[in-house]
Order: sequence, then C-alpha cells, then structure tokens
Amino acid sequence: QTTIPPFLKILRYKTAQILTFNAMSESRSIHIDYQIVSQLADLSQDDQSLLNQAIEASKLAYAPYSDFHVGCALRLANGEIINGSNQENAAYTVCQCAERGALGYASAKYPDVAVLEVAVYAQGTAVTKPVATPCGVCRQALLEYADRFDQTMRIIAQCNDSSIYLFNSIRDLLPLGFSK
Repeated sequence: QTTIPPFLKILRYKTAQILTFNAMSESRSIHIDYQIVSQLADLSQDDQSLLNQAIEASKLAYAPYSDFHVGCALRLANGEIINGSNQENAAYTVCQCAERGALGYASAKYPDVAVLEVAVYAQGTAVTKPVATPCGVCRQALLEYADRFDQTMRIIAQCNDSSIYLFNSIRDLLPLGFSK
C-alpha cells in the first residue's frame, strides 16, 4: 500500500473544507420555461425554415467517431441565415461544434450583427435523447454573443425527427453562465 505524502493529506483536507456546505445557506431553484411541439407544421413559417436549414446542415456534418451529426442555423438581425455542422477529428479537442462553427462564420462575415435565433438539429444512431441542445461550451459562446448585442437569442432544438423544443432565450439553457 502506498503512503500519501503529508502535503497531499493537507491538500485533501483543505479541498474538503472548501467544498463543505454551510448549514445556514439558503436553498434556491431555477425554473426554465420552454415549449414542446410535436411536428414541424406546428411552427411558424420562419421557424420551420430555420429548422429545415439546420436539418440540411446536419447532413454535412463529419462525425465518423460519434455518429452524432449536428446542424445549426442562425438567423441574424439583418435577415441572413448562417449554417454550420459539426466536424470531428481523431484528436478530439480539435473537433468543431456546429453552433460555434456557425457563430464564428457569422461573427467574421457580419461582426456588428446580432444573432436572434438558433436552430439545432441532431441525427444519427448515437442520438438517443428526446432533444439535443447545444453543449455547455456552445451555450457559453452563444450566451456571450447574445449579451454582446443585448439579445435574448431564441433556441429551437430537435433530433431524429422527434418533438421540437423551443426555448425563449439562451439563458434558459445556461442560467448561471459566465459574463462580464
């Protein structure tokens, strides 16, 4: 059996103390409002169009490792639609999510234009959940972009032709995100 050096024992103790909760703390909860619609026809024409573009973008994803094909479509304040798809790589950390790919392109081409709405669609055998929303990193990137332009940024999400989830704001998906 290995012995733990004294300095590691102290580190463990201090970490445990930092993570101890105060009995006097206040309990709080976060409530998220969202809608679920059962089919594309239940959406407005604009939302149908945006989601259809995300569906088409998902067909361009390169996902040989996960079989999790994601497409994204951003509606900008100037009316432009920007698409993106995830691009995987054997060196996993260089993978590009659909949302951040589209956001990077939108920012480069239209640097002073806000993103109003985001549609995300995921398909593939690895997609087993009822909905696929942006990952945590993408949520943070979208949140910061929304904050930059003082926008709420609506989110539309669907996977494998399941029900469609509508969120009024990116903050619904990341209520305690980092900000300035």
